[in-house]
Amino acid sequence: MNGGANGWFHEQLWPENHERFIWMLESLGRSQTHSPNAHVLDIGGYPGFLSRVLKSKGVKVTLFDSEEALQDIGESLRAAGVEGKPVSLNEAEVLPGVKTGSVDGILFGEVFEHLLNCPYGVLKEFKRVLKVGGVMVLTTPNPSTLMNLWRLAVDRPLMRGGKEFATMPKYESGQWITYAEIHYREYTADEMRRMFEDLGFEIVGFSYMPRGLGKNQPLSRRIIKRLPLWSLFNRTRMLAPTQCWAVVKR
Repeated sequence: MNGGANGWFHEQLWPENHERFIWMLESLGRSQTHSPNAHVLDIGGYPGFLSRVLKSKGVKVTLFDSEEALQDIGESLRAAGVEGKPVSLNEAEVLPGVKTGSVDGILFGEVFEHLLNCPYGVLKEFKRVLKVGGVMVLTTPNPSTLMNLWRLAVDRPLMRGGKEFATMPKYESGQWITYAEIHYREYTADEMRRMFEDLGFEIVGFSYMPRGLGKNQPLSRRIIKRLPLWSLFNRTRMLAPTQCWAVVKR
């Protein structure tokens, strides 16, 4: 990663999300990823931290992300022996070069909310490439929170990037465009569960996940998160900002 990405990782991404990262890696262990021939796809995996951790454990990892993201972290991926491939998750064929039933695990963290064309079809494609018994670990924002109830009450935006969604093109010059700063849609846990069950996945893990303390968070929020009472409720649907799923192909 470049210097800017390193600073972002250490000051914001890791402090705020380390519990989620650990949960994802532990949940991925439900698949055959301990096998010497295991293959994991880290889809939308910028900045490549989880890919490099898995590679250090002897797992074959392919990180899929945008051309821009791969250019930014390409050097660190190559140094770690992680293959990087460009992908557009809004195309009709999401993973055309990946064989059916060839993958042991998929990491899909904080990307589902950025999909525009056919999110359900993306999940269906992930199931296609997974082996029987392979696991997909998916995390996405939890919209059913007290914070969103407050935002609604005071007429504030419920999702990130409302103005950008209205002003920025999503399809231009024959190509789909995805923006990291825009959440196109956020899904309740019930909606996610119904999609997994409809596709025939077995749900083997679920958690509401709190966000840790990043240096860029307001002082008031950091004070609240240090209160003992906060730790009693920060993993509930009404307070936790993230929902985490582990599902297995049967």
